Amino acid sequence: MYLNLVEWRDLISTMGQNARTMKNIVALALALLVGACASQSYSELPVGMQSVASTGTIAIAVHDIRPYIVSRNKEESFVGLQRGGYGNPYDLKTPNGVPLAIEMRDSLIKALKARGVSAVPVVIPVTDSPIEAREKLRDARARRSVLVTLREWKTDTLMRTDFLFDTTVSVFDERGSELASKTLRGTDALGYSQAGGETITKATAAKLDQLFADPLIVSALK
Repeated sequence: MYLNLVEWRDLISTMGQNARTMKNIVALALALLVGACASQSYSELPVGMQSVASTGTIAIAVHDIRPYIVSRNKEESFVGLQRGGYGNPYDLKTPNGVPLAIEMRDSLIKALKARGVSAVPVVIPVTDSPIEAREKLRDARARRSVLVTLREWKTDTLMRTDFLFDTTVSVFDERGSELASKTLRGTDALGYSQAGGETITKATAAKLDQLFADPLIVSALK
């Protein structure tokens, strides 16, 4: 069968339209899949705290002062971005909308208790100043207090997952005087092919363990 120029033009046009339609369908399916699965839990982090020991109770709080959280541009449950086929971002959040600060704090408390350390939770609102955060910890009347400050903490996933972090762990005595602090900041590439939730969980736990393994932090908590 032979086609004239007009018929070839129409055939090519139809094929192009079909290709574009299929591409749009695939993109939509990926977007729906990403949107449906856009959650990441921080409530069961495998934090070891192998170097941590304390003879008294530790009050612990996580203060989320990430700029996009303070400005209310993102919800407190925001933990990162999951990008669709065209790079369009979807917010990755904790399950059930629990604030990241609460899930992370509770994971740290579980880790401390697993080490035989008595720990009590303290809630620090996003709107609190650093001084107000320290006062709330002091009011818990624990022998030691730990404040984890989140200035940046999120993942960004397209073809690979990047982990962006800027956080400080500070230890205070019962009077609210700072005994030690340790800061980590940077960006880690967690791998290609969209690193899964387990990869993110392990990377998070490793960063927290690194902070709490600092000799000054370990010594201050004793």
